Amino acid sequence: MKKYNTAIVDIDDTLVSGFWHDEAMTPNMAVVNFVKNNIENVIIVTGRQDTMRDATVTLLESLGIKYDALLMNPEHYDKSDEFKDGIAKMLQGKIELAIDDNPDVRAIYESYGIKSIDPVDLTNDILWSSQVSFEE
Repeated sequence: MKKYNTAIVDIDDTLVSGFWHDEAMTPNMAVVNFVKNNIENVIIVTGRQDTMRDATVTLLESLGIKYDALLMNPEHYDKSDEFKDGIAKMLQGKIELAIDDNPDVRAIYESYGIKSIDPVDLTNDILWSSQVSFEE
């Protein structure tokens, strides 16, 4: 699998299944392991408000995610797309990959020339490659 120097990674419904207000958030281990094994510099970009920084840092530590920056939304979460657009514009040309569950956000990243991946595709690729055998 390709290694990436620098990537943007979302949290809710990407690194974890569920959202910050769900009590039953579970790690998306396919994405967690992909990030740990294939990305050198991780920039977490989340729609979570900065008031949730301590809880977010604790979550990332519990997942074993090492990151170079944690960029949190200064606005209400419904402004997440605008926040992520500004980050993509600022980091354009420096980011190789973005992993985000929101198709609108992936389209934003793509508009700045940043390859984007739906975490579901990562999960499906890993499941497919581990469960399918072409031997008879």
